[in-house]
Amino acid sequence: RDHCYGLISTLARSNFALDERQEIFDCGNSPSSSSAFTSIASAKLLFGCSSNEIEILRPRATSALDALLGGYTRVIALQAEQAKKDALVEEFNAQKNVNPWADLSVDGSGSAPVETKGSNDVTASLARSLSPLIWNAARRSQPKSSRLAAARWSHELLSHIDAPNAYHLLCFLSGDDDATVSMIAKQAMGVDKTLGDDINLSSWTKDDSMNLPSFG
Repeated sequence: RDHCYGLISTLARSNFALDERQEIFDCGNSPSSSSAFTSIASAKLLFGCSSNEIEILRPRATSALDALLGGYTRVIALQAEQAKKDALVEEFNAQKNVNPWADLSVDGSGSAPVETKGSNDVTASLARSLSPLIWNAARRSQPKSSRLAAARWSHELLSHIDAPNAYHLLCFLSGDDDATVSMIAKQAMGVDKTLGDDINLSSWTKDDSMNLPSFG
């Protein structure tokens, strides 16, 4: 199992995670659909390992889970970049093909508005799959390694695809009995120095107000 964790970590940190088949996210299975990115099979397996693995191998399981998280975030960043490029191309084509004599249109500007197609459907499907998994990992009955992973996945991944649910999770984890888990959750929300203390809003500066987290 030690070698398996090492192999998963290596593959997730390499360009293999960006391969169009994206088998790393589906336990190595070839996708039956157009993308395996919405699969959480590997994440589900590694979350279970981080909770139930023997003590000596638990850090290895957690390391593999962290590497898989990095793979997800890299793919999402790549898809977001590609979506922006596609939107610019669509906008350019729409402007190039517009009829300059058409003065009646939906928005009154002589051209119909351009709809941008991004990876919203994919990330929404991934968020629906991940949320129950991370909530289960965040339970107080789970070991510290599982709750730490839940905090990291909420902050680094879920907050980018489902901000309300991510910050709900982080609020829950900020009250964790373990100081490390609680600190990570509070830092992720940007309230590590104020949560639990009396806040004097009149003493806040403009910079302080700008540091509050975005809730979507």
